[in-house]
Amino acid sequence: MLANPAQLAQVFLNLVVNAAQAVAAKPSGEGEIRITTRANERGGAVVEVRDDGPGIDPATRERIFEPFLRTRPASTGSGSSLGLSVCHAIVLGAGGLLEVESEPGHGSLFRVVLPPAPAEEHLPPGNPGLAPIAPGRVLGRW
Repeated sequence: MLANPAQLAQVFLNLVVNAAQAVAAKPSGEGEIRITTRANERGGAVVEVRDDGPGIDPATRERIFEPFLRTRPASTGSGSSLGLSVCHAIVLGAGGLLEVESEPGHGSLFRVVLPPAPAEEHLPPGNPGLAPIAPGRVLGRW
């Protein structure tokens, strides 16, 4: 895949911050966030961010990537409500998928699926804004 490393970093940071806010909303204030990475059967990268927060109701889950959709009260100062829609656009622009699985009371899983890096001979010449990212390097050094 060809992707802008700074934009991918924005995606993963946003997903982790959202997960942290979800677990902080638990009555106990304690929770778990798991980040897993692997290569899929086509050689692409899969990154999952899972939390054990309160989860997302089905109606909200269906609209989760819409701009300005608030999942927390505006009074919490939780941002512009653009984060997930921007993440979705970045991942789609890189030829990937951003998926969500969630049920109320059972936490959430956000899955980023990115296509494999092209062979060296298929890279565009001299575009410093894009870099080939191999599956094992998604969260590694850029």
